[in-house]
Amino acid sequence: MFRSFGLRENPFHVSPDPRFLFSGPAYETALAELMFGIESHRGLLVLTGEAGTGKTTLIRHFLQWLKTRQFSSSYIFHAHLDPADLFEFILRDFGVEVDSGRKSDLLAALHRWLHVRQSEGDSPVIVIDEAQALSQRTLTELGLLLNLENTHGKLVQIVLAGQPELEEKLRRPELRALRQRIMVRSRLPLLSLEETGAYIASRLRGAGGSGTHTFPAETVETIYSYARGIPRVVNLLCEQALIGAYADRQTVVFPGYIRRVAAEFDLVGAPVSMNTIDTLFAAQTPQVVSHHKIPVVAEAPRVIEPPVVADSPAMAPAAAVTETPLSTEAPAFAKAITTNEQRAAAVGAPPIDPVVPPVLENFAEASPQIPLSRPKARPVPMPLAQGKEHLGTRQTGWRKRRSPSAFQVYWREVFESFFRDCRQLFAALTPQASAFAGNVPQHGGSLRRKVIEPLGNWLRKPVNPRRAHEAASATRPSGIEKR
Repeated sequence: MFRSFGLRENPFHVSPDPRFLFSGPAYETALAELMFGIESHRGLLVLTGEAGTGKTTLIRHFLQWLKTRQFSSSYIFHAHLDPADLFEFILRDFGVEVDSGRKSDLLAALHRWLHVRQSEGDSPVIVIDEAQALSQRTLTELGLLLNLENTHGKLVQIVLAGQPELEEKLRRPELRALRQRIMVRSRLPLLSLEETGAYIASRLRGAGGSGTHTFPAETVETIYSYARGIPRVVNLLCEQALIGAYADRQTVVFPGYIRRVAAEFDLVGAPVSMNTIDTLFAAQTPQVVSHHKIPVVAEAPRVIEPPVVADSPAMAPAAAVTETPLSTEAPAFAKAITTNEQRAAAVGAPPIDPVVPPVLENFAEASPQIPLSRPKARPVPMPLAQGKEHLGTRQTGWRKRRSPSAFQVYWREVFESFFRDCRQLFAALTPQASAFAGNVPQHGGSLRRKVIEPLGNWLRKPVNPRRAHEAASATRPSGIEKR
């Protein structure tokens, strides 16, 4: 498939390949700093960069350089290890056989092996990738390995490569001793638009292509708008776009293929054209105009009429004030800053009488009919809330009486009719009860005294007029009454 584009292999492998290392300025600088730190026995070196910026590819190339210099190296690609497992992994990668798994035995074996290697002119290097995943305890143990040194320098050197979270972790106060041991710091930045084009061309040339016509400039801009300078995303877009162009029998990758791949991999966030960005954020150079080229416009003086206040004895009629336009020259501008009296004198107008604020006593004497203080307003009685009264105070006002419901009116009429019939019954039985009481023998005096006389007295007692009034008003419609 790739031969149709003039390539002998896939130039955009996802797996890191040192053969396709991009020789950009930032990558060359980072690689040179790592090489210088190892040759000068700096001890601790740190390489950081965003995910997908090519740290692993650079580390693979760095490991090949260590091999050419005959430096022993141990490459740790899995950082989720405790200190004992990490030391055992390092010894096995160095080729040191250890029977015991205790950390003390591992450190003793590593110490003996490092002394032997230094005597032979070796400078072992421990390279840990994805170092941001190391625990704080493991980082502290690695810092203690740097104490293995003699008069010739460090017995072992450590390279930590990871994402920007590694730098944040190293800023913790608990790791200040390890942070002080960092002698070399390298960072891999994101690619710019020009570097993205150079990166694609470099990958094409590494695969045997020319790298000129397969990805036009418009396609490179579209790739950058989605990848945002991350080489891993650039490889993904370019590889899938080549497959799409091959399926359509095309030898040139157009921007449409990039947009299709970005949509398939959920990269359609908000692509922005680089031409638009460059135009939007281009530096605007202001035009400087000499003051000699500014035309001086002669403007006639404008007359401003002051407002006239009627029936105001304190205000005298003011004359017209002339407003002189400002000129661009400094002397004229200085002359324009004058007071109102000077302007009035310049045009020959009479001076304006100053406005004297009236005194309160004189004002009161001149107008005795106007009181000095405002009379207090009579308090207006507020209407009482229905069903609520303030304890300890008596307020007068109007409130709407709550009308009884139909259920209450019905049962009230039933009880009133019952009591009315009872009174009529007892009134009819009163004469018979009195005659019966006169014929009762002497021993029946207690019955008359205890039962009949109290019942007769209760029946002779008149009905309470207030209750009669309430019973009569219940049948009438509700209205407004005054308490």
